Amino acid sequence: MTASMSSSESLCLWLALDRLTAADPEHYAIWVLKSPYPGGHVHHDRIWNHTLSQAWQTWQSMFSLRGLPQVPHVPSAYVPPLLLDNDSDSHASSSGQSNSYSSRLMQHLGLNLWQWLFDGPVQSSLDHSCGIAQGQSTVMRLRLEVRDPELISVPWEIMQSQPGRPAVSLNQQILFSRTTSDVDPLADWGLDSGLKILLVVGHDDGAMDDRAASTLSLENEASLLKSILESGGESRPGRRVVRQVDVLLQPSPAELIQHLERYRYNVFFYAGHGVPAPDGGLLFLQPKATLNGT
Repeated sequence: MTASMSSSESLCLWLALDRLTAADPEHYAIWVLKSPYPGGHVHHDRIWNHTLSQAWQTWQSMFSLRGLPQVPHVPSAYVPPLLLDNDSDSHASSSGQSNSYSSRLMQHLGLNLWQWLFDGPVQSSLDHSCGIAQGQSTVMRLRLEVRDPELISVPWEIMQSQPGRPAVSLNQQILFSRTTSDVDPLADWGLDSGLKILLVVGHDDGAMDDRAASTLSLENEASLLKSILESGGESRPGRRVVRQVDVLLQPSPAELIQHLERYRYNVFFYAGHGVPAPDGGLLFLQPKATLNGT
């Protein structure tokens, strides 16, 4: 077992990608930090070209959750010329399959990302590493360390070497993963002995006009919810988890934020009126006091 794990760990191609600050903003450097063979530690500079920028911008405009300007309807059978190349067209016609616009867009971006990242000596290092893995009848680990924050959102998982081949994240011969070094270390909070829940009862859109009756109704609702949360059914007898439920009745946004910053909770439970939206929506804590859901 130890020998197998050691062999698997040694068959790793680790790439690092970062922007060259002393050069043009579109210049990037690609390093091979770890390779299965000594000659695989190479370096290559690349320019983020116009074709790749167009493909990435089109991808963002299609899958973005933010509001976008109105554009004419594009039938699924039509794809603008900038999104296709001869290889993808020939593969679609030879396979007899009618790919959707989104799938062809994904393939186009995936092909361009692969051709941009694996070029020159980096491609040679990858080919040699894959050959070593095949010779040993094992899989190869491919790690991509993205150091430039602007490239973290790029879907590197959809990269593919050529049309008809699986994306790198679905390749059975390659274990793909990516990471970034631009993160702060996590604090060591330790393990909680119980489950801490903050129950916030906000404004009810159908609340009664009588303030006293409305307050009493909210208190009864909070008491019932607290009882349910504290005495929830146990899935494993003998492994009961202690639950601590703190209740806030129609707090102001400042009171809620201060409470969250002061105490550590595992669960935030909100009961009240709200409006969902891609940006987190709104929580109606009080009749005239709202808080963004994020």
